[in-house]
Amino acid sequence: MNLMWDKSLETGIDIIDTQHKELLNHLNNFLTAMKDGRGKKEIEKTLDFLEDYVIKHFKDEEELQKRYGYTKANEQSTQHEYFRNELKGLRGSFNKSGESALLALNVQGKIVNWVKNHIMTLDKDLGKFITEKSK
Repeated sequence: MNLMWDKSLETGIDIIDTQHKELLNHLNNFLTAMKDGRGKKEIEKTLDFLEDYVIKHFKDEEELQKRYGYTKANEQSTQHEYFRNELKGLRGSFNKSGESALLALNVQGKIVNWVKNHIMTLDKDLGKFITEKSK
């Protein structure tokens, strides 16, 4: 279950949309590596990227929220923390068991769905909020 970028995921904020595209690209690469049985190294490399990238992306988003006085910043922050914890859990599972069908299912079920739902709700709302404030 890959998640392809389309107009429905656009927030209208270039930096956020660009980062979301990059995040989806790497999530899809991760899922493809799992499906194709590509070794532990490829999966580990992708997890490393996701952990580092998510920190940067969430920091950038949260700075925009502060700059514009976004009213749902606490909700965003809570969801971002949840996602970071999900990634930590995946890393723990990977370190313990290596690549597995269960890990692939967890990425598909938890991570991909979370990303899509988060973008479609809070991030799109943030984009609308910033666009309105910028007028």
